[in-house]
Amino acid sequence: MKTHHILKSAPLYPLSLKRSLEAPDAIYASGNLDLLSHEKIVAVVGSTSATENGAEIARRVVKYCKGEGAAIVYSLSLGIDSAVHRACVEFGAHQIMVIDEGFNKIPSNVGSTVDEVIKRGGLCISGSPPHTHKHSTLFMLRNRIQVGLSKCSIVVESDIVSEAMNHAEYCTQEQHPLFVVTPWSDNPHALYCEGNKQMIKEMGAQPISGRSDYNRIGDYLMF
Repeated sequence: MKTHHILKSAPLYPLSLKRSLEAPDAIYASGNLDLLSHEKIVAVVGSTSATENGAEIARRVVKYCKGEGAAIVYSLSLGIDSAVHRACVEFGAHQIMVIDEGFNKIPSNVGSTVDEVIKRGGLCISGSPPHTHKHSTLFMLRNRIQVGLSKCSIVVESDIVSEAMNHAEYCTQEQHPLFVVTPWSDNPHALYCEGNKQMIKEMGAQPISGRSDYNRIGDYLMF
């Protein structure tokens, strides 16, 4: 795949990312570069240990956002992000996948997923040079890019200590709109939601308890 090295000073570098705190000096991109300037981008992320109900909620969120004309940014992670990928394919949503490692070090078992995104007219982005191996801290750079690219973020499921919680922390730093799926008091769908509750209590995240709340996401996409 052809990879483009895009410096922060280049016209192609997304303006919203450039304005963010600690924006990377360069990004690497492969696929539909027009999506770098897409006006409506939503990050949909969550636990790598997703429940079946959480995956279904992610699917519904993607369907709604696609209907609002949004491109969806997510990662190669398992769990909720995998459900987001499947939903993007199902509903034909524009895909922006942000990966941890460099493009030349994508594991063979997930390389086909990256290829699928690109073949479907989507975009893959990395903040790391092509020969960078994945390691335990690169998810933080990935999360910063996701937050910087998007108009708002939606966390479907999250534990207290998780990559999704790190994403939420960056939302707080950037004063970036953050929505979290919040179950009813008795949690009838058995969602992983301890992190979600903390995001509402300590980070000012806006709860999503049902489809009627989706319109608040749409309000952020209008501006």
